[in-house]
Amino acid sequence: MFLLGMLTGIAALLPVIGPWTIFLPIGFYYLLTDNIFQGLAVLTYGVITLFFLYNFYIFPKLGGNKAQLHPFIVLVGFLGGAYVFGAMGILYGPIILGLLKGLAEGTFKEPTKRKFFKL
Repeated sequence: MFLLGMLTGIAALLPVIGPWTIFLPIGFYYLLTDNIFQGLAVLTYGVITLFFLYNFYIFPKLGGNKAQLHPFIVLVGFLGGAYVFGAMGILYGPIILGLLKGLAEGTFKEPTKRKFFKL
C-alpha cells in the first residue's frame, strides 16, 4: 500500500497523467481477481477523494482565496493552464486569469472617476 500511495502521489504531480492512472488499474485488477470489496473501495476512494474532492474543492480553494477569484475561475485556470502550458501551466493559468481580472476591473469598473488630462 505504501508503494501505491507513493506512485499516486508522484502521478498527482503530473497534470496530464494524474492519480487516476494508478488507482483505476488497481481497482479494476481487484475487481477482475474477485476481490470485489477491495476493488470497489479503491475505485470509490480514488474517484471521491483523489478526483472530485481534490480537483473541485481543495485545489480551487487554495488558489482562489488570496487572489479573490471565484473557485470555478481558478479551476479553469488550473486545468486550462495545464492543458496549454503543461506542468508549469498549473502556476501560469491562475496567474494569467488573475491579471486579466485586474485589468478588466481597472478598465471597466469605474473609468469615469479617472482623469487622464487636467484641463
